[in-house]
Amino acid sequence: MRSTLSLSIGAAIAVLIISSSACSAQVAAEGDAELCDNRADDDGDGAADCADSDCSAAPACVIHAEGEGEGEGEGEGEGEGEGEGEVPRRETVCSDGRDDDGDFDFDCDDSDCVDDVACVIDPLGDCDTPPAGLTLQGMAARFAADIDPLMRRDDSGCIRCHAAGGRRRMQLAATAAETFTALRLGGFLDLDTRDGAPQRVLTESMPKAAPPWSAAEKAVLHDFACDLGAVAEGEGEGEGEGEGEGEGEGEGE
Repeated sequence: MRSTLSLSIGAAIAVLIISSSACSAQVAAEGDAELCDNRADDDGDGAADCADSDCSAAPACVIHAEGEGEGEGEGEGEGEGEGEGEVPRRETVCSDGRDDDGDFDFDCDDSDCVDDVACVIDPLGDCDTPPAGLTLQGMAARFAADIDPLMRRDDSGCIRCHAAGGRRRMQLAATAAETFTALRLGGFLDLDTRDGAPQRVLTESMPKAAPPWSAAEKAVLHDFACDLGAVAEGEGEGEGEGEGEGEGEGEGE
């Protein structure tokens, strides 16, 4: 009887020891870190490898683009890439002076910006046939009457960022006549120059943090830049003809 009782007590102790060991092993398994490439549920949460949220940033679970192709990245836009690597981003802003997608081309020099409004040359269309009798003196008078007052406005002019003595390359001088000469010689009144006043105002990349010019004001600036360009072309042709005549006369003598 005593022998039977001893055996029963011993068996019960053995069952308790085995149960305790199993529970300890289960708790340890649930506390382990998830290994993301061993096809096992290491932390015991019911998800293994890349299906476990613990592995969302693991190299084995990051989706890469291989070969050549186009792809769309969530929150990044479309991109093209060669070889193996993450899908590149696009140039996100085409007038911020930054290389947003890291391809060493920025703003309008980046192919991503070819159709962006900030990079479209002459958004109001081609220039009309210029009126007859245009002169540089007449264009200076038009600038003083029509353009200079718009540039010097406090609310949506250019004076806040381009006043004389500032750090910008384009600067408004003390008078309209001086400003016209400086901007013309610097190329800042050329219609086809991206850094010029016409392009920046027409594409609304200038003035910064201010209301854009109205459609009527843009049309005035556009027509002025067109006519000024026609005067410049006429001056170039006149200089060429003068040089040719001078050379011909010298040879004849």
